[in-house]
Amino acid sequence: MEKNNSYLSDISDIKVMPNIPRIIGFIIAYGIFGVAVFMFFRSYTAFLFLVVFIIIPFVSVMMLRSMLRRITVKLFASEDRSVVGNDLGIGIIIRNDSIFSSLRCKCFLEIKNLYYEEEISQIFTVPIVAKSENKNPLYCKVTNCGIIEASLTKCEISDVLGFVKATVPSEHMISITIMPKQVNLDDIQKLGILTGFTDNEDDSQKGNEYSDTSNIREYIPGDRIKDIHWKLSAKRDVLLVREHIKSCENQLVLWVDSSPRKKYCEQILALTLSVGAFCLKENTLIRIMWFDKKLEGVNERVVNSMRDLEKAFDAIYMCGRSVAVTDLRSLLIMNDYNMKTVLRVGFDGSEVGFAPYEI
Repeated sequence: MEKNNSYLSDISDIKVMPNIPRIIGFIIAYGIFGVAVFMFFRSYTAFLFLVVFIIIPFVSVMMLRSMLRRITVKLFASEDRSVVGNDLGIGIIIRNDSIFSSLRCKCFLEIKNLYYEEEISQIFTVPIVAKSENKNPLYCKVTNCGIIEASLTKCEISDVLGFVKATVPSEHMISITIMPKQVNLDDIQKLGILTGFTDNEDDSQKGNEYSDTSNIREYIPGDRIKDIHWKLSAKRDVLLVREHIKSCENQLVLWVDSSPRKKYCEQILALTLSVGAFCLKENTLIRIMWFDKKLEGVNERVVNSMRDLEKAFDAIYMCGRSVAVTDLRSLLIMNDYNMKTVLRVGFDGSEVGFAPYEI
């Protein structure tokens, strides 16, 4: 997902810094050449060379100034969604409409994983070619799940001779969602999923029917007052209501835990995706729930398609990694969830797995 473009045309934001060592080196070389001209090459041609050499740095700087008005620098991604273990195809596109070039454009990138709240900085140096648009791919291997945000924070562009360096700020950003790899579920695991679904079905006899929450949305005039979720409404400062469906409908409630260790988080996410995909294949409606540390409460998504499953993972990533809930029963009851059983995916101290959890 591309957030905004970065057109390097507003020169009022550009900071120009001289390359002092290069300038001093040029002055020394020019002085030596000038002394040699006066002492050994007293001719009009030699004096002409002296004049040309003193003008060259100013011409180089003016070429850079002209080029900065006609350059577009932005990030690109080959896809907006990828899978752990794949090569992440991102890169930098530089479009130069001027007739001038630069041998060095240093691009500063900040790459964040929103789920794990990790950030690294990368610097890439690429040339700028006159009258062209070049894609400079920056291939890297994806090793963790999450939403990857790559931001181009600034570019440093030098003139042809390297006498000055122009620093151009940028706010261009792309976002890529990294999904886990599905794991193969054995027959025992599939039976456990069906058991968790069966245990959660309600007795549909008259007098025993009750409604359960399938989603949370903003209040719409006409909604029942008793459906308002007052705790979440207070935290978000907007009225939120629960949408209800009958609990006897074809639905599996899947609770996703977390872990302080990245290794187990990756396994939990992979198993969650696999369970979700299996349920969709069996035409089972899924409700995925997890603890949202930003809300300090329960968050959830209803899933009835692979697209919904992907959106659920987006929501999990945006909430950030949290710790496993130690008392799930109390948390669900405190947040007014009325259900019999959830299928809990997490780490039990020895391995990652899932099992029916009775409320």
